[in-house]
Amino acid sequence: MKTLQVFATLAFLVLFNSSGNSQQIKSLECLDKQQSEFVAVVVEKFNDQLLKHYGEINYKKFLMDRSSMSLPPDFFVTSGLAEFLNINRNKPFFQDIWKNNDGVYEFNHDSKYFECLKSVCESETLCEVFSAMDQFREVSMGLIAGAIASELPDEQYNNMDVPIFIAINLYAELSINLFDRFKNQVNI
Repeated sequence: MKTLQVFATLAFLVLFNSSGNSQQIKSLECLDKQQSEFVAVVVEKFNDQLLKHYGEINYKKFLMDRSSMSLPPDFFVTSGLAEFLNINRNKPFFQDIWKNNDGVYEFNHDSKYFECLKSVCESETLCEVFSAMDQFREVSMGLIAGAIASELPDEQYNNMDVPIFIAINLYAELSINLFDRFKNQVNI
């Protein structure tokens, strides 16, 4: 058990290329172990897809492309993430983040995950986005992506809450929703 916790912590440190300070790890400490590991895998797979697509991990470029809807569906479906999400659909940590509304997965604003992100929010811009998401639950994720891309200072993309939010809310949610629709049309 202790070995698994050490491995998860090491994987998280390597994943985010961090120096190991506790502030950077804090963003996952408010989640239970399974959900924290799930989030770390999602971010890792998202970063892999960014490297593959852009040749670098460029969150701002992704946000601009997501906002303008210029990314093809296979960007979301063939990343390895879609299959991972599909396998985990029935897990409690998945169902905490998203709720199934007639076959469409929607973000659960009342989730432990979202409460955790709000509690560790370091970026004023992202905190404002979270507040808007609480007030206006039907706000478009494309609009959110555009707002973050245009308002978030470049140095704040290094805050741990930023890549987690982008990976889970702006990438993974679309990935799981496109999976069923496109899995037979692209080579997963």
